[in-house]
Amino acid sequence: MQDHSLEQKKEDGEKEYLERKRMYDQVKEEPGGGLFNTFIGEQEYRPVWRPIQPCKTDVQPGMRGGHQMCMDPYTETIYLFGGWDGNQDLSDLWTYHVPTHKWTLIMRDTEVEVISCTLFSYV
Repeated sequence: MQDHSLEQKKEDGEKEYLERKRMYDQVKEEPGGGLFNTFIGEQEYRPVWRPIQPCKTDVQPGMRGGHQMCMDPYTETIYLFGGWDGNQDLSDLWTYHVPTHKWTLIMRDTEVEVISCTLFSYV
């Protein structure tokens, strides 16, 4: 029984080697190296969506489109900036803390009026 297991491991190793060699040879033939396209094309697409339910508070951003978002995975915080609410451009900045489901308004209006002879710098 042990010999069969050893043979199976050897056979699996050879299959893995041949598959990697096939991909390597294909990359050499594709313009730009194409390894990513080859890999991604062979993956099964399985999105995982989980609803995020914000706390019921008065403070939360309104509906919008054309906004910018990014997430800090270390603090589990989503940043939401600006957009268009159907009537006006928005320049507000919000955070959403995923573990606590809480929105926080950082700045209502990030646009700055330029005052002559003054230089503003934001971090």
